[in-house]
Amino acid sequence: ISQIYKGEITNWKDVGGNDATINVYTREAASGTRGAFVELLKLQEKDADGNKVQLTTEAALEANSNGNLKTNVAGNENAIGYISMGSIDDTIKPLKVGGVDATVENVKNGTYTISRPFLMVTVGEPEGLAKSFLDFVFSDAGQDLSATKWIDVR
Repeated sequence: ISQIYKGEITNWKDVGGNDATINVYTREAASGTRGAFVELLKLQEKDADGNKVQLTTEAALEANSNGNLKTNVAGNENAIGYISMGSIDDTIKPLKVGGVDATVENVKNGTYTISRPFLMVTVGEPEGLAKSFLDFVFSDAGQDLSATKWIDVR
């Protein structure tokens, strides 16, 4: 996947698919999803001045939301992209990584390696609706609804 996003692999035949150009989709530069993806797949390095430089191919097409990216990939059989797990539906096919299916359970147990923690922070102890929301997130019902294993570090 890293080689595809770096532009080193550009044809599906090179990864066992049809002889067709891979259409790479990415999120816009300010996207947190893109930031996590770039970090997880080591798609950045530091230049001579110590500044981070992204290695995503210039041929990649940008989408400004998970929904737009999903729509673009769903409508193009030669496309690849990344979205939050909560956006996956039957219009797209999640890729296995290291032979592991992209499932909530595999994210929770750490075997699906393209995932990231998501943090919720408050100033001081949460109160009112914020407290109610966080209490729900950390409840059994909230944990069951999430693709993320929430850990309370209060």
